[in-house]
Amino acid sequence: MTKSQEWVLIEKCKRGDVAAYTDLVRKYQDVIYNCAWRILANSEDAADVTQIAFLKLYEHIGSFDSSRTFFSWMYRIAVNEALDHRRKDKSFQSMAADNIESNSENPEQILETVAIRDHIQASLLKLSDDSRVVIVLRHFNELSYREMGDILEISEKTVKSRLYSARQRLRELLLTKDSG
Repeated sequence: MTKSQEWVLIEKCKRGDVAAYTDLVRKYQDVIYNCAWRILANSEDAADVTQIAFLKLYEHIGSFDSSRTFFSWMYRIAVNEALDHRRKDKSFQSMAADNIESNSENPEQILETVAIRDHIQASLLKLSDDSRVVIVLRHFNELSYREMGDILEISEKTVKSRLYSARQRLRELLLTKDSG
């Protein structure tokens, strides 16, 4: 989908066109879900947050500022929802070994992969919300500094500074055996 096609969908969605809204959801549902999952480490919570984010998109599409990119606006909604959900959920736990994707049938390899992934996720969860979000945006969603700045509503310089600090802290946590 080109940017001009996306703008047409946005304008139709603003006028209440449900089919246009459905197309926007289809385009962004995977990336929004993945963002929420990386922040929350729980597939059910990530699915809930994704639904809430898309409901908010529909409710507030009329206030979308066309001087911003739609992706940044939508992503910001999702990040805010995930962080709000996390703050409200005091029983927040480390990632379970659900959704294991492995082409190997070797149980030892699968267990090792799960252990590494769990260690990374446990370490991510120990980061502050600001640090976790910049790591997720940059390394799991491969966004540019500009895109990250737009989403987080901060300067690129601040993005780089947060990312540097977050990487240093994550490195410390990953080198610690007891991150879980």
